[in-house]
Amino acid sequence: MTHGPVVGAVTARTARVWLRTSGPASVKIESAADGQTQTKYVSGTFVSDDKNDFTLQIPLENLTPATQYDVTVWVNESAQPRQGRFRTFPNENNAAPFKMVILTDFGYLQAPVSNRVFELAAAENPDLVFIGGDFDHRDPKLVPAKRQMFQDLYSDDPNAPLADFAKFILHNYPLAYQWDDHDYGGDNSDRTATWRESALQVYREYFPSYPMGKYGIYQSFRYGKEVEVFVLDGRSQRDPNQTPDDANKSMLNGERHPDGQVQWLLDGLKNSTATWKLIMSPSVLNRTMHKTDSWANFSHERETILNFIKLEKIDGVIVIAGDLHGGALDDGRNAGIPSAVIPSVNLPTCMSVPRAKLGEWSHGVYGDALKDKNNTPCVGYGVVTMQERHARIAIKDGSGSLKLEMNMVSPTSFRSNP
Repeated sequence: MTHGPVVGAVTARTARVWLRTSGPASVKIESAADGQTQTKYVSGTFVSDDKNDFTLQIPLENLTPATQYDVTVWVNESAQPRQGRFRTFPNENNAAPFKMVILTDFGYLQAPVSNRVFELAAAENPDLVFIGGDFDHRDPKLVPAKRQMFQDLYSDDPNAPLADFAKFILHNYPLAYQWDDHDYGGDNSDRTATWRESALQVYREYFPSYPMGKYGIYQSFRYGKEVEVFVLDGRSQRDPNQTPDDANKSMLNGERHPDGQVQWLLDGLKNSTATWKLIMSPSVLNRTMHKTDSWANFSHERETILNFIKLEKIDGVIVIAGDLHGGALDDGRNAGIPSAVIPSVNLPTCMSVPRAKLGEWSHGVYGDALKDKNNTPCVGYGVVTMQERHARIAIKDGSGSLKLEMNMVSPTSFRSNP
């Protein structure tokens, strides 16, 4: 096993384990519930080959809800030294507290800022770690480069630039992941990119995702009774930014599929019985924020989504994004809906957006470049906690200090004191 294990697509009773071998090999997974070493689940045997770059995604089934599992990978009948850990989700009809850590905007090759983000994020002991857009900033366009990006990010080499990611996060918590432009393949890239199919291929090879939509990597998952998460694909169906911003322009369904991502999202929100509905968007939605690569250039589609939520009286919707390399929180009075922006985990730049385009945020901004003439890095991570009608979003810096906080109550009110 050269890389892994990585656990994703976790539900109450299932999960998927991703790994890569150095060549053709027979592989199986052994998982044991915490404290029950005598009762183990053993998967079937799978064979890795060069068709998928010797990667495998092995399903685990018939697991026990809300239970911690240890994962052992067997390659050619030999137990591998690296193990994985994850906790299954509660049943959908059970109310249970939910905690999600959000890590976004990674820099592997850009002389990243040294900090304790991964160690401190792991210490939050989340139920899930969400990897936001720009898992890396190297703009890989061809299949070999895209595969290499994942191999570097998944590396267990203690001298690797992001060694702490594998050490503290990768093998210890279930993951979910969405891309943005720099890991999709290029700055401000869209559905017309020549590398779109390569991006889709390598995403499927290298990440154990939830079932994806027909036309991209968009997906959703449920955590107990309280939370449903909608993961958007803002790139592979995106019209070019320079397209005139009219009713035909789309970030989510540029190919105009009748059953495309926009309809998938609206139907999902309307039909969801969860108290909280989290929309994970790689681009910032805030109506007052005017960055070129944000929803500001897709205002008709943005308003279609917001108006649908209002007209259908769908409570408990929150939008979470990255991309700005800084943090921001708004309770809806400016953004149109409660919104959060999560800072970069380690990039040396901070809030490259001019203050005039940054917009207004009810609960403040972490990393205002206008106030900080030295452009001090504003690295950090986000923590979302939810229990019944109460939700909290916290933005923390590279030392774990709280920078921004927003508390919400659903369904009676989203507002809290700034």
